[in-house]
Amino acid sequence: MKMKSRTKEDAEFPEVTPSEVLEVGVIGLGVATVTLTGPMSASKLSIIIVYIVALITQFSRRPEHLAAQEGWTFRKNSTNGVVVGSLLFMLVSHGLQGDTCQGFQSVLDCSVVQLMFLNLLVLLVCSVPNLGKPWIIMGQTVYALGGFMFVRSGLQGMPPSVTNIMDMFIFYPTMTLMFFSALLSFLPGSLTAGEALFITQILTALTRVPVEPVYTDTPDRHLSYIRKVCLTSCIHIAIVVKYVLSKLHEINIAHSRGSIDKSTADKKRWKWSLYFYLGVAAEIFLFELPRLYIRIGENPFLWLLDFILTDRKRIILINIWLILMTLGIGVVIFNQTSSTQVRKIFHILAVAVFIPGLYLDLQLLLLAATGLTCIFILTEYIRIFRVQPYGDLIHDALSAFTNEQDSGIAILTPMCLLIGLYQPLHYSNDASLSEFQSKLFLYSGVLSTGIGDTAASIIGSRYGTMRWPGSKKTIEGTLGAVVSQLIACVLLSIFLGVEPSFSSAWISITWVIILTSLLEAFTSQIDNLVLPSFMMAMFMAVS
Repeated sequence: MKMKSRTKEDAEFPEVTPSEVLEVGVIGLGVATVTLTGPMSASKLSIIIVYIVALITQFSRRPEHLAAQEGWTFRKNSTNGVVVGSLLFMLVSHGLQGDTCQGFQSVLDCSVVQLMFLNLLVLLVCSVPNLGKPWIIMGQTVYALGGFMFVRSGLQGMPPSVTNIMDMFIFYPTMTLMFFSALLSFLPGSLTAGEALFITQILTALTRVPVEPVYTDTPDRHLSYIRKVCLTSCIHIAIVVKYVLSKLHEINIAHSRGSIDKSTADKKRWKWSLYFYLGVAAEIFLFELPRLYIRIGENPFLWLLDFILTDRKRIILINIWLILMTLGIGVVIFNQTSSTQVRKIFHILAVAVFIPGLYLDLQLLLLAATGLTCIFILTEYIRIFRVQPYGDLIHDALSAFTNEQDSGIAILTPMCLLIGLYQPLHYSNDASLSEFQSKLFLYSGVLSTGIGDTAASIIGSRYGTMRWPGSKKTIEGTLGAVVSQLIACVLLSIFLGVEPSFSSAWISITWVIILTSLLEAFTSQIDNLVLPSFMMAMFMAVS
């Protein structure tokens, strides 16, 4: 049969590559691993439906057509990743909730079935032109109104059925479209459609954080709420200072084009930078801190100080982190050029930070990682828009940790490494950790990115000769990733007091590691973000 020739319009979009097909195939194996364990349920059926629709959307190149209509720019040399972006959060959600869809409520408020509708909504509008700006404006309006309604719900006892209906048909759909279009509009060339879709689902779920006027003296609940407030504050800050950042962006463009001289540009930058800091301070002190005070019932800073200093293990842990942070600063100072070696040193340091925290104090590690993520996001605001006086300094410091995936306006790989390492910890209160396979859930980020990805990079670059079809990654590197993660799991089993033996559990663990290593070899998405989520979902499925 004669193949249909590509039209001129289709020729502008990337062709299907072998690595893209293999990437989708690995995700398909992951879907099969999840859906074939136990009886069929609405949650599993939702995952299958989204996989099929996302598969059609990815290979029809509809996201690329939409981007051309909207003026968006996806990251170069990467596939659109719609299948990966659509399925990852659903797979994790299914693992946390199980077939009953009862759990997960202490972290997020999205069920797998809800996520199916949100994914299908985004995949549908990929064929609709002129999506961007109206949804951004509408989303911000709905977010403000929704926030008011949720506060009112917490204060006056609005029936849960009303807020659930608002969530399903108004709040979640509008916020999903707003975040998806906003990410691609404000971060040109930094994300693929799949990455934007994955981040969108997380942001949409995190925005549903009600204010609770009645507090209970439970440290774990306080810490959980503090983490939620920290993460949502990054969204609130972006909305508050949006106008200021747009002014700084205009000044930077005018200076780069020679429309204004350096002296004039610097004066204007300092003026709007002052407004930026005032806006951030106002948002934190007038909105975020009162939220925390209402929930905790006392000064949040004093509560945190008491939480840290009343435990000897936490003081030891902070001293360890200070030493490792000093080493990290030294790496930044003495290595100003980007290289794989420098990035992998940073990977090793990050793992060295997380392992003592996992052993000594999980809650403090999670709190510190959440706070550091917020600092990363805030510094990206400062770096991208050259907010004075730190914008250029931060840009030069982070340039040592960039790779080909940081080709856009944002430098995401260092922040995604941090998120990937601590993401499993964020869900730890909802996961059953009675078995060794389930305990490995906590180490998904350390195993996949800290050990597996690092081993694949080092072994592949030094000894790799056989490359995977259509990929720069080598078979030797993938084998090195599998072996290194298996060795790490054996050492962890000994460390956790589990006698390593060749049981069915180890067959499942090996299967998860092989799937994750294959995804690392084939995916063109940000592996620091993708691999931990995938491994986490697989560990929950097999355990």
